[in-house]
Amino acid sequence: MVQFGGAKPAKKTTYEGPVTASPSKTDFVVKGKGRDTVMDAPQVVTQAYTINQTNYLQLRAIATLFNRTKSQFDIGWDGQYAVIELGKPFSSTVTGSKMQNTRNVRYSDTKFKLNGQVFSFTDARLINGSTNYIQLREFAQKLSGTTSQFNVYWDTALGQAVIQPGAPYVGTKYEVAVTVLEQIRPPLHHHRNESG
Repeated sequence: MVQFGGAKPAKKTTYEGPVTASPSKTDFVVKGKGRDTVMDAPQVVTQAYTINQTNYLQLRAIATLFNRTKSQFDIGWDGQYAVIELGKPFSSTVTGSKMQNTRNVRYSDTKFKLNGQVFSFTDARLINGSTNYIQLREFAQKLSGTTSQFNVYWDTALGQAVIQPGAPYVGTKYEVAVTVLEQIRPPLHHHRNESG
């Protein structure tokens, strides 16, 4: 039976039993990274895992990807919450983790703070210890409409995840709407021959 509406379940129990997190092999391409880049080269995110075909990235690794873009943000800890500061360059370092297949995967109940609002991600994981890994799409949805918004989509032809800094999250390639202005031709004037 499918029910619509009503309260969302507190925790998504998507997988039964232990799951295995594997180091992600996905290439992430940030469009328009930096000011001097001629080519948008794939960024290899070393701190990313895949669980059942879904990528989970360390939040600090996402911050590193977005440095020097419209979507840059900093992440810190205030003793109680992981604080996301929009528009600021990332000032910390990525937590290094030995990337290997692991069953050390738990749901994260870390509370995050963004613009004074405290929240939890619905599908954040603690993988191989106490480091938070989150889905890029869920993070994109959370930041949509903010100064650090970005879009992310899967490019099937290239086989990579494409990130568009500064664009609202739509989940597919974001194209700026173009207004086509039709040239209006002035009406043709019919000059009568007055010499008759």
